[in-house]
Amino acid sequence: MVSMKILSCCSIFLCLEECFKVFYLQFSLVFVKGTFSN
Repeated sequence: MVSMKILSCCSIFLCLEECFKVFYLQFSLVFVKGTFSN
């Protein structure tokens, strides 16, 4: 769901910086979760 939001936002080239921040945050969360769950 979140990835779809990011995709639609970035595809229209709106708030690109904001999209990048959200994407980076999501990626960091997944990475951290994966690291600590092992």
